Amino acid sequence: MPFDFSSYQVAPGEKPASSAKFNNFLNAVQAGMNAMPIANLQGYPADANKFLNGGGAWTTPITDMAQVFIKAAPTAVTGATPTDLFGNAFNISAGRMTANSALRIWAMGDYTPLSNARTMRLALTLGGATIWDSVSGAMPGSGGAFGWEFNALIQNLGSLSSQLCSGVFEMNNAASPATGTGKIALNADGWPPVAYAMFTGVQTNVNTAGGQSVKLTLTHGGTGPTMTCKAARLEVTA
Repeated sequence: MPFDFSSYQVAPGEKPASSAKFNNFLNAVQAGMNAMPIANLQGYPADANKFLNGGGAWTTPITDMAQVFIKAAPTAVTGATPTDLFGNAFNISAGRMTANSALRIWAMGDYTPLSNARTMRLALTLGGATIWDSVSGAMPGSGGAFGWEFNALIQNLGSLSSQLCSGVFEMNNAASPATGTGKIALNADGWPPVAYAMFTGVQTNVNTAGGQSVKLTLTHGGTGPTMTCKAARLEVTA
């Protein structure tokens, strides 16, 4: 669009330090540029996947993220009914995954026994396939909040219907540091932690071309304890 700044020129004999005239000039430039349609920019690609980079070119940002889920609201599980610690929040859309896509999972929370020594069962599933299913012995029946974390990787093996899976779950003792839950435990403090499980090299054959859910299902061996997932994240790579 054409610009005309003639009205802001300094007249002969006029003091060039006129703040009002200079400010008016800046405001006119600003208003004109803000009103310019983005399509008028040189090289505008009309492509929603491209952005203007620092070098002045229109490019697609480099990322391997196809979909990201973040669960920030807590899910507390009590009783003997199987319940997804992710709150049924992780549902991958159909067509998101490719033959080399991966799922990366992180979750964390705490476990409160409430004077009841119960077993617990955890199962990680992708769609209708169970990747990991494990039952503990009797958990501690006393103590404060036991901190826990879970992480896993599910990798497509060059095929939408072939995966390799690995992961780890761990829960520390109830002794707490000054801030947070769970202290660094040494052998003398009763290492290993209260609960620890690792699964690796698990082969599955889920068709990830369609929409699939990811769940970490908890079943207590009876009433009393509460296990809470306080935060979780699922990343789907392209």
